[in-house]
Amino acid sequence: MSTMSTTQSPPTLPERSRETRIGLVMYGGVSLAVYINGVSQEFYHAVQGNGIYRLIKELTDSEIVLDILSGSSAGGVNGILLAYALCNGKDFTRCSDLWRNAADIGRLVRPPSNGTETVRSVLDSEGYYQSELERAFRLLDDAPVVGEAPSPVEELDLFVTGTVIDGRIDKRIDDAGHAIEVKDYRSVFHLKHRQGRKSNFDSGSNPAVITALAKLARITSCFPGAFAPVFVSHSNISGKSPARMSATSSRTFRQAPIRTRA
Repeated sequence: MSTMSTTQSPPTLPERSRETRIGLVMYGGVSLAVYINGVSQEFYHAVQGNGIYRLIKELTDSEIVLDILSGSSAGGVNGILLAYALCNGKDFTRCSDLWRNAADIGRLVRPPSNGTETVRSVLDSEGYYQSELERAFRLLDDAPVVGEAPSPVEELDLFVTGTVIDGRIDKRIDDAGHAIEVKDYRSVFHLKHRQGRKSNFDSGSNPAVITALAKLARITSCFPGAFAPVFVSHSNISGKSPARMSATSSRTFRQAPIRTRA
């Protein structure tokens, strides 16, 4: 006499014949952060095939793949959170609380100084802002992805911009043979996810990734006066040895090329 198992395996999703690949660029804009988060959520639902996007995938027989993300300031913060959610299989919608409540200007304002300590900004970026960003990533960790017809996230590249306060001086020789010093303030942080091989978003094997990503979010959004400058150092991230940080950094710094006119 045989018995039938009551345990059902999850349904196998059909393989689709094509891919719609998306490169998403998000700008900054202070109060537009909430709007940008809403746009980011739509792209998240598109990848996961939720709601109308499941029908679109069925009608077009296509996967929706978001494999390149780029952002600056508010767009950079949302881009980092979206990339983290996609690469780790988390529910991106859970981070909405960061903008609805934690971004309240009354909470961001730095407490009055007693006059003896150096104040670098109006807003408390080192304390309150950093801790709330880390909390947003941990909220994502506790929220598994919800997808009706998810597309695989096998590869993803995230580019986040920042500004080097002191700049970098580069010497060039023009057509007349004169030496010209060009000062470049641009910086680009390039983070990669390669499923099964490597990921700069893997906080499971390295808890310090959350601290690093929160700091990167501060770097891209700290305009002078409002937020304090961010100092990048491998040695001050707890749980990460400087040697390993250099070998497989969770924040790869890449200098943007200087363009000159002919």
